[in-house]
Amino acid sequence: MDIQNLAASSRVSLRHLHCFVAIAQSGSLLRAAEKLAISQPAISKRLVELEDIVGTALFTRGRQGARLTREGQRLLPYATQVLATLREGLHAVAVPESPQRAEVRFGVLPTLAAILVPRAFAAMRDAWRDVELEVVTASNSELLAGVRSGQLAFAVNRAADPELSEGLRFEYLFADPLVVVTRPGHPAARGGLRETAAGGAFPVLLPPTGTLIRQSADRLLDDAGAGKPGMLLQTLSMSMSRAMTLEHDAIWLVPRSAVARDIASNSLAVVPVSVPGSEERVGITTRRGAVPTAASRSLMENLRQATAARQF
Repeated sequence: MDIQNLAASSRVSLRHLHCFVAIAQSGSLLRAAEKLAISQPAISKRLVELEDIVGTALFTRGRQGARLTREGQRLLPYATQVLATLREGLHAVAVPESPQRAEVRFGVLPTLAAILVPRAFAAMRDAWRDVELEVVTASNSELLAGVRSGQLAFAVNRAADPELSEGLRFEYLFADPLVVVTRPGHPAARGGLRETAAGGAFPVLLPPTGTLIRQSADRLLDDAGAGKPGMLLQTLSMSMSRAMTLEHDAIWLVPRSAVARDIASNSLAVVPVSVPGSEERVGITTRRGAVPTAASRSLMENLRQATAARQF
């Protein structure tokens, strides 16, 4: 760090960072002031001080509220990380680690929860006398935000674009290809995906718009010549998708790991579709610089072992 940057960093206070993060999260100086229980002039003053220190505008203000500039977007993950690390440190001092108790709040994609968490939890139960795990299932972007803010110790998720992963570390575990499944004997197995999906005679189950896996699913449909389905249901619910596929002739685009047992037991059939490059990289995301607790390290190791022992 050069002398100028060192001098600037020494002038930035926690009040400045709390102000900056609150405005970024709420999109408004007024809502940020309410969140921090201070006046709007006070929060505006802190923001002006911070922008003066860094030498650039961090937000554009207008009738629609406050929007991050490019420089503000670059600063946000680091400011969030500083505050999250401080919270973790204060918590560690206030609540010392117990060698007997494992308490972890972590995130996992809905498609991976059922195949990885039970085995890892069983291993935790054998190693720790007192175990309390809070599992948060959410979309990839929500999991990344949770890890970055410190609300999640880590997440099991799909690799994201570099601009979404700033300040985070991704540990690769395995590649998960996308497959198309139906009930056994479904017309899609005979007529092909293009005719059955595009025609609207059968519902097509896809992840919500904006998710990484949805991008892969859309590419698969385009490559198969199906285009946009005539009857579409967007969801991340595994139980509902399985019921729709088995009971209502739906065509389901899903990561293979999520339905491997169904395929092995012949409960679901794979529609033969050539899907080059459909594999998604799955791994564990942690925050750079964060110090994991003993319980978090133990849980991550058990998830690695659960991945190594997977049958998909």
